[in-house]
Amino acid sequence: MSCPHPSSRLSAFCDHEVGPEESRAIEGHLADCADCRRELERLNRVSFLLTSLSERVPEPGFYHTTMSRLDKKPPRRHPAFLPNLAYTMIFLLTFSVGLFFTSRLDRPAAAVSPAAELDLDTVFQEQLHLNLLSVQQQSLLDCSEAGHE
Repeated sequence: MSCPHPSSRLSAFCDHEVGPEESRAIEGHLADCADCRRELERLNRVSFLLTSLSERVPEPGFYHTTMSRLDKKPPRRHPAFLPNLAYTMIFLLTFSVGLFFTSRLDRPAAAVSPAAELDLDTVFQEQLHLNLLSVQQQSLLDCSEAGHE
């Protein structure tokens, strides 16, 4: 509505909740204001539709059933990224421990041959590769499980 007229009181007028003096003032305004007449017509239609609705009585046990559903808390689910984060942390911990022990290894230079040193490096690299594969495989399993839920 574009005019600043009794628009806030039109609903009360429609519901016959205004006094006779205010009612005459609103009727006089409605005679000159097409916007307010349209708004009053809309309010009359809404009022008619609301009064024509039938009252629905809820089914027996509706309140009890609804309240019991509200009382149940849904099970807490961990976010999807947490298992992947845990596998990554285990991998990093394993990698760090292996790196620490290989760099801090106290061994006499004469006691370890270059061939034995190469074998330790190869074993460490193979273990690292297996850890990576395990993390990737578990991550794929978690993603496929999350997709089926």
